Amino acid sequence: YKMGDNQKNISVVEFLDPECESCAIYSEVVKKLYKEYYKDIQIVVKYLDNHKNSRLTIQMLEAARVQGKYEDVLNMMFEKHSLWASHYASVDKPELLWQFLKEIPNLDIEKLKVDMNNPKIDEIIAKNMEEISTQTLAVSIDNAENDGKEWNINGEKVKISIVKA
Repeated sequence: YKMGDNQKNISVVEFLDPECESCAIYSEVVKKLYKEYYKDIQIVVKYLDNHKNSRLTIQMLEAARVQGKYEDVLNMMFEKHSLWASHYASVDKPELLWQFLKEIPNLDIEKLKVDMNNPKIDEIIAKNMEEISTQTLAVSIDNAENDGKEWNINGEKVKISIVKA
C-alpha cells in the first residue's frame, strides 16, 4: 500500500504488523509524518506476518483496500488494538474485528470476506517477508541500557552497539 504525493521523490518504507502492539503505538508517528509531509513523500507499507492473527488482519486490510477503505480499517485496528490484540490470552480476541468493521461507513463486509480469499494477498505477504529478510534493519534506541544487548532478528542473533555521532 502506498500513500502520499511524493513530489520530492522520497519513499518511507514502513514494515507493519497490524497485530503488533509497537506498530499500533508507532502508527501515531507515521500519521503525523504523513500529515506534515504528504506532498513531499510517499509512505510504502510492507507487511510483517509475525503474530498469531497477523495474516487475518493483513487479509482484512488488503480486502478493504479494494473498497478504498484501507486507511479506515488500519486506523480502526490500531485505535481498538487493546480490545482485540494482545500477547495475553485474555485479550486475544480477533473476532471482535468483525464487530468493529461494521462501524466503518460504506464498508461492504460480505465483499470484504470474499476479497480476503484472493490468493494475491498471500503473494504480497510472501514477497514482503522475503524483502524484510534481506533488508538491513535500522533500530532506533533511545538509551544506553541496550548497548551490547543481543536481539533475535530473522532467526539470527544481532548485537546492538550504540554509536554516538
